[in-house]
Amino acid sequence: MDQHHEAHGRAVKRIYIYPLCRDVQHRLAQDSAPRWIPDWQIIARYSSPVGKPPERPLRQLPAPTDSDLQLTDLLRQLEQELGEAALHGFKDTKAMERLVSAEFTQRVSDAPERSLPRGLWGQPSGTYKIESIEGRHHAARKLTDDLAVVSLLLTQQATSEGRDRSGDFYVVDIWKRSGDRWRMIARYSSPMGKKFDRSLPR
Repeated sequence: MDQHHEAHGRAVKRIYIYPLCRDVQHRLAQDSAPRWIPDWQIIARYSSPVGKPPERPLRQLPAPTDSDLQLTDLLRQLEQELGEAALHGFKDTKAMERLVSAEFTQRVSDAPERSLPRGLWGQPSGTYKIESIEGRHHAARKLTDDLAVVSLLLTQQATSEGRDRSGDFYVVDIWKRSGDRWRMIARYSSPMGKKFDRSLPR
């Protein structure tokens, strides 16, 4: 499907997930100068067209096998709590610290060369104003015991520096568990059907 989009001049946002198994991680940690390179295999792809979405013919697909229902319910709840914090201007800093890791970064499909760090995302002093926000079609799966990914469709009414940021977004969030607590460490976001002006305000 992605090759079809590219053949017709449509840019495609892709996110690849390559897991490094725990045994390999341990062996690499024990060997400061490993003499071999572990094999990597792709286990998931999250893809979204940049700009106007293409026409997709309806076809019968097999039932999904990549969604953990219990994990999806858990991460959906955390995503909803994050949405509530956004609606209130991210003023609940304790909630944000509980939900979002200090190592968090965000990338967006219409400015893929940029990476927004935690210090500039979801801050109460920021100029990103959200009037409404709703997440749908959550699907989560574990990558390792302490790492999970959830994809969703996010719809919001919002402005940034007075510029419109409303619409539907295909979002992929990476969550990391420490003890019994999950925190988001990365977000990949692609606006559906439009591109935003990402130039820095003067």
